[in-house]
Amino acid sequence: MTDTERTRRTWRGPEVLGLLLIGLGVLFLVDQYTPIRLGWGAVWPLLIVGLGVLILTGATRSGGDGQAAIRLPRDGVDQLELDLRLGAGRFDVRGGATDLLTADSRSSDIDARVERTGRRARVRLGHDRPWFPFTERGPTEWRVVVGTDVATRLDVAAGAGDFELDLSGIRIVDARVSIGAAQARLTLPRPVGDVPVRITTGASQVTIVVPPGVDMQARVSGGLFDLEGPTETAGYATAVDRVSVRIDGGAASFRIV
Repeated sequence: MTDTERTRRTWRGPEVLGLLLIGLGVLFLVDQYTPIRLGWGAVWPLLIVGLGVLILTGATRSGGDGQAAIRLPRDGVDQLELDLRLGAGRFDVRGGATDLLTADSRSSDIDARVERTGRRARVRLGHDRPWFPFTERGPTEWRVVVGTDVATRLDVAAGAGDFELDLSGIRIVDARVSIGAAQARLTLPRPVGDVPVRITTGASQVTIVVPPGVDMQARVSGGLFDLEGPTETAGYATAVDRVSVRIDGGAASFRIV
């Protein structure tokens, strides 16, 4: 049996606008392609009312439909698929939680989706960004902490901002990180087996930190890279537990320390 947890469902401004446009389109098709003729003098008041609802929806969100903090208990879960969809701001992701996962934000902008199936959980945390000019919430700052001993598949899609991704305290089995025009610091995990880490970037500055005792290899393809530092440790070729990093993307600056 699958237990699905979701944040409280409310209509948002973009959804109201979408429904309004669909409704107007349906009215237009009815007028053009059926014997029914509509008085378009009634459509403009409908449009004005719809826009009023749209403005009220944006103005009364009071921090949005998201949450400022979430806590997910273990409940027997030992496998985690963590999907992070992050916008602009400061984001800190690391291990060390006694729970399955905790997340905190300075604003109510965490949109959480959780699906549990047996001992596996899939968690999607999205940045619930303001879409309307009346709903600015101030600077975004998140801290996400993952259970240390949970086998984790990590998928991060990030925009412009400042990202601290410390995977050394997370039992990573696979990681994919995609960032735009950002500044990021990525600490590699302490691997069990051959752990793949794929990094895709835009115009970014990325520092990759290799923890003591971790064997790794970094390979680059595509893009215009400025790469500084060693791309392979001495013991990588014969190591059983190692990190294989692949770097793809645009004009980026990488530093391996």
